[in-house]
Amino acid sequence: MHLPLRRPRRYYIHGYTRFERCQHRAHGDHGRGVKEESMRVSVDLNVCQGHGVCYMTTPEIFEPREEDGQAHVVISGELPREREDAAVLAQQSCPERAITVE
Repeated sequence: MHLPLRRPRRYYIHGYTRFERCQHRAHGDHGRGVKEESMRVSVDLNVCQGHGVCYMTTPEIFEPREEDGQAHVVISGELPREREDAAVLAQQSCPERAITVE
C-alpha cells in the first residue's frame, strides 16, 4: 500500500509563502539551493495609537516608548525563528494594524 507524502504546511503573511519545515532539510540537504527568508518587524508610528496590545502579548519584541506610549521594536534587525509566531500574533492583534511583519 502506497501512502502519499506529507506536504509541509504553509501560512501566508502579506502575500509571502513560508513553510513550517523544509523538505530538503528533512532529507539531509541542509538547505543547499534553498534560500531561507528571515523576517523583520516594524511599527508605523503615524498609525500607532499606543493601545499597548502588542507589548502586552509579546513583551520580548515590543515595549512602549516613554514619551508617548507608542510601540517600539526591541529586537533590531532580523527576528529569530522562535519569535516569528509571536510577531505574527502581535500583528494580528494590533487594533490599528500598525505592525508590519515581512
